[in-house]
Amino acid sequence: SEGQGYGALLATEFGDEEAFNRIIAWTDSALAIRGDGLLAWRYLPDQANPVPDLNNASDGDLFYAWAHVRASQRFANSAHLQRAQQLAAALADRCIVPSRENAAETVFLPAAQGFVHEDRVVFNPSYIMPLAMRELASATGVIELAMTAQHAEAMLLRLADTGPVPDWVQVTASGLAPANGFSTDAGYEAMRVPLYLVWSGLNRHPAVTQMMRV
Repeated sequence: SEGQGYGALLATEFGDEEAFNRIIAWTDSALAIRGDGLLAWRYLPDQANPVPDLNNASDGDLFYAWAHVRASQRFANSAHLQRAQQLAAALADRCIVPSRENAAETVFLPAAQGFVHEDRVVFNPSYIMPLAMRELASATGVIELAMTAQHAEAMLLRLADTGPVPDWVQVTASGLAPANGFSTDAGYEAMRVPLYLVWSGLNRHPAVTQMMRV
């Protein structure tokens, strides 16, 4: 679903309405089968059941929704904004939860299932794209996305205090800590953290400067 989101967004950037329509037609047919508008995260064409796992990937859904917002403007088609509205509402309902560290903050889950536990919430910093979250919130009125982007930027600030932001962390009542069972290196996934911050105009965020030192 991430590839579909990126592809749809790039199609709007290049003004290729035909490519955008082809991407979303396949994606909505093959992956939007959960019943809530979000996309199943993976398609396996060689399998008898090509979508064995109906869980989503929230960054894929975020980029897919963002692409629809931009397509509604670029191609003057209000139907794309309606689809963005559906995706934004589902993301807010299923993929945003209160932080275990601070109940006044919210966390953007990597997916709807599998990352909320009794004592912790697992968080992937590279799933945060502030510009996408804010543009989607502004276009659809789902303000929870913009608020969660703000909270995530604060979390990234705290994480950057001790070095480059890692691939995965967990949020507990005691604060942020390495995520049990996940990569805690500043690896391939975490490289997207400074990319998305710079793309969002946050060039001087400590998470950007820490990665520059690696």
